[in-house]
Formats: sequence, structure tokens, C-alpha cells
Amino acid sequence: MLIIIGAISHVGLNYYNDMLSFSFVAGGSVGYGFLKDQEGKFIINCGNGAVYFGWFGTLIGLIALTAGKWENW
Repeated sequence: MLIIIGAISHVGLNYYNDMLSFSFVAGGSVGYGFLKDQEGKFIINCGNGAVYFGWFGTLIGLIALTAGKWENW
């Protein structure tokens, strides 16, 4: 936790506050919770969906970061 707080204080809070990423993960997790369609487990399914969409967003971000690197090869 101290490493995260140190990183945020060093580079600034604006790099850790991204509404597009939040809406992607939040929307995906709520959608996953509804599509799973299990009575009484909506919150648990939303938590699982948040993990899945967080990793999916990370993968999309890594692909977007490296997309321009391979054009000149």
C-alpha cells in the first residue's frame, strides 16, 4: 500500500483517475452480473465480472501501447 501511495504522490493523482477505464470495468461487471442470471449472487457475480473486465482492459491497453511499436519492423 505504501508503494501505491508513493507512486501516486510522485506522478500525481490524475494518472490514476481514468473515467473511461472505470466505466469499462464497472459496465462490464454489472453486465456480467445481469447475464450470469443467478438469484441472490448478483454482487458476487459483479465482483467476478470486475476482475474479468479489469484483466480484459489491461490486455486491451497493452495491445494499444504496443500497436505503434511494430509498424516499422
